[in-house]
Amino acid sequence: MLTAVCQFPNILKSEILKILNDPRLALALPDDGESAAERIAGYLAVWEKWNAKIGLTAEKDAIEVLRRHVFDSLQYARAVLPDGKILDIGSGAGFPGLPLKFVLPQIDLTLVESRRKRCSFLEAVVGALDSPKTEVFNSRVEDLVDDEEFRGRFDQVVFKAVAPLAQCLQWGAPFLKSGGEIIVKKEPGTETPDLDEDRAAPTLLKWSQDFELQSFYGVESCLMVFKSPGQDCDL
Repeated sequence: MLTAVCQFPNILKSEILKILNDPRLALALPDDGESAAERIAGYLAVWEKWNAKIGLTAEKDAIEVLRRHVFDSLQYARAVLPDGKILDIGSGAGFPGLPLKFVLPQIDLTLVESRRKRCSFLEAVVGALDSPKTEVFNSRVEDLVDDEEFRGRFDQVVFKAVAPLAQCLQWGAPFLKSGGEIIVKKEPGTETPDLDEDRAAPTLLKWSQDFELQSFYGVESCLMVFKSPGQDCDL
């Protein structure tokens, strides 16, 4: 397990530990984050091999992936249930789901991605890191809405840079348990800058709370949480 980690120089582990202990993330990790750092390094080792073949991210450098994508994904930890059943829709290269799993290993994580090559990458990561309670599904979200294995089964649904807010709420609602939540990051410069309009997005879900965020490079954004009232929500 994690045999690929040793391919990276110690400087990468040092950078990972800096991220995990960044006060803006407010993570409370056992063993000073050593276990989580090892898992993240293992992810980056697999990413390096696959990115050269299928272009998972625009960034070609592992430290930039760490600072931009892993850091942003870890911001969701402040809203994610530490032992919840979590659905990551449009996971892509595994964001935000996999970094969350690395720091919250008790979550039951399901990654949904429509592109087969990216699913193969996600499966490779899960296999290499021997990650329990982590499943990968190659599917469009619309094709899962009536699947009994998915509909109404999840405590929380997370999105990262997949679609406009209203579309994320529409996609995610059918998969929530009664009282479940959708967590979506509002990227700076997207949609409207007026958060009041987003909080009133037309959906059966109700806005619950916001978390003000700052990226590794200091760009401000917002993590928004919407709660299900316990009614079925159709696409």
